[in-house]
Amino acid sequence: ADFWAQLLEAFKGQFPGETNVSRVAPQSWLSLSVGKAGLSTGWAFTGDKRFRAEVYIDTGDAVANDAYFQQLFARREAIELSIGHELDWDRLEGKRASRISSYYPKSPVTILDESPDLTKIINWAASEMKRLRDAFRPHLQDLEPE
Repeated sequence: ADFWAQLLEAFKGQFPGETNVSRVAPQSWLSLSVGKAGLSTGWAFTGDKRFRAEVYIDTGDAVANDAYFQQLFARREAIELSIGHELDWDRLEGKRASRISSYYPKSPVTILDESPDLTKIINWAASEMKRLRDAFRPHLQDLEPE
């Protein structure tokens, strides 16, 4: 079976009720809603052969995106304490969106890997996504777009 289908099945199996996403497309990323417009969580294989779990901020408006990012960054200590390690806070300078990521500790990895590493990635990705969502969720509802 396809990597994303396996990952989604593992995530939903370990954390029932966390997402109702059921279809996956053949691409390098998979996104999950977090219940607040303009914010999502997801997994992605990167162009430099890394793999990450992320919170992605894109309301469609650069000012609102930056406001969300700044408000979350102000709570960085509490969020990172909750998740158990530091995150990569990337404002994506010059772009509209921004992201806050956790990278799989090993690289290079690609979605095309046939190695047993894919099972390890799936296990890491499922538990890391749950930690990410749990760490961010309490901070999302009161974010203001400016």
